[in-house]
Amino acid sequence: MDDNQKKEVGNRIRAIRKSRGESQTEFAQKINATLPAVSNWETGRNIPNNERLKAIADIGDISVEELLYGQKSRTADMSLKEYLNYKLDEYIQEAFPQTSGISNLISNLKVNSSENDYSKDNKKHAKIIKELGKEYIDVMYYSDITLETLQAVSSGLTTDNFIQYRENAWYEFKAFLDKEVVQLRFSTERDILYLIKKLFIDKFEDKFIEALEQFDDPGELNQFIFEEIEPILNEASQKIISASNDVID
Repeated sequence: MDDNQKKEVGNRIRAIRKSRGESQTEFAQKINATLPAVSNWETGRNIPNNERLKAIADIGDISVEELLYGQKSRTADMSLKEYLNYKLDEYIQEAFPQTSGISNLISNLKVNSSENDYSKDNKKHAKIIKELGKEYIDVMYYSDITLETLQAVSSGLTTDNFIQYRENAWYEFKAFLDKEVVQLRFSTERDILYLIKKLFIDKFEDKFIEALEQFDDPGELNQFIFEEIEPILNEASQKIISASNDVID
């Protein structure tokens, strides 16, 4: 998703919040997010994760598709099969970037893996998930379901009903993909690197950048680190230990 699309999503999130007469703080509390996160979404710096997208869409009484792409969804006319293939490609691009983007912080860790190796693994894993995903779609959704075919069964179905039907199918499909990715990711010792980045580095960097931008006073910065960043470190530590034990076992 490019910067302009992120800004459009941000505008829709802001409109939902304002329609409820809520401040950013109140809205953040409603969806269990932080104030800086909501601010970043509304300015288009980044977009919410899937769980928060669903929560915001529910609050706004719209679909996730509409939240992401507007009323005139670019995927509105896709059949279920076309839509799942479209979402599969989108999922693979996000899950397996061709360059790891690992920061200096991660490179300072003594991990036996280069960014080049990581990128090669991404390509290999992306190909495997693509094949599994295509097979899943062909087996589970062998008929190319469209709004028209569903209306033949129930004439009362609307476009919104169909979009929601496709979204439900996507979340079911994504659950399948997530399990397959986890098995792939932790098939080698090197993939502890992925865990560290996913559970720790991304969240840590976002929070730390927010803190540096938000606070000029060292005391306020230290308080923010204590309240917002330290829990991330503790959580990541426990998850890394748990996942490492799983790989070793």
